[in-house]
Amino acid sequence: MNWVHYFERNRETRRTIPWERGITVEPHVRGPLVRSLQRFQIGESGEGRHMKRGAAKTGNAEYARAVHLFIEEEQYHSAIMGQALDLLGAPRLKGHWSDILFIGLRRMMGLTCEVLVLLAAEVVGRNFFRTVHRGVDDDALRTMFAQMIADEEAHVAFQTDQLRAAMAAMPAPARPFMRLAWWAVYNGAFFVVVWDHRHLFRALLVSPTEFMSDCDGTYDEVCSVLFSRRDAVRPAAAGAVRRAGGAL
Repeated sequence: MNWVHYFERNRETRRTIPWERGITVEPHVRGPLVRSLQRFQIGESGEGRHMKRGAAKTGNAEYARAVHLFIEEEQYHSAIMGQALDLLGAPRLKGHWSDILFIGLRRMMGLTCEVLVLLAAEVVGRNFFRTVHRGVDDDALRTMFAQMIADEEAHVAFQTDQLRAAMAAMPAPARPFMRLAWWAVYNGAFFVVVWDHRHLFRALLVSPTEFMSDCDGTYDEVCSVLFSRRDAVRPAAAGAVRRAGGAL
């Protein structure tokens, strides 16, 4: 899978968001939606300098370029969520505790651990966007979330694709501990999102159990790829990598 080609092509084929129509949401959804958009907008706005340096140190120029394009795509998500906030007449945050927490976790160790933390956030974020996409009835918002869902699915596939070799290269006794660590990070990301965005879930009539079911399905798909043998056949459920590849 040539991820540089994927990201370059994806940049040229993005959906056109009908911002000119404005944004209309139900009054009881507006406030919680604004707060959620503010928190995700700042979370995807980073420059990714730490990750770029780690990718450059691998000596793999193609991977370093793909990481650069991936971060640009995250910044694009921040930009369009910012546009949505502007249309909703809401300010953009300068900082938030959940963003500081995830940045701190990602930078604690090397590139592999940073990407594992990022992947957990991507798994939860992708399903969060799907939940909101189903719950709103505004053309601009639905188009925006549809674009981000497609991008995040590819981001999960990209990180999984890169991490799989690192996991396979680990000594067999170390793998269960790494899997347990990732399970803990994933659950931490899940509970942070459920707590931080509980008002929007309530406004959209989505239960934490329903959201957990969606997230756990993606988590199981990723685990089946990440922690399989290098030569194992990928199960049909773990289709994110193949679907992203099919877009080329």
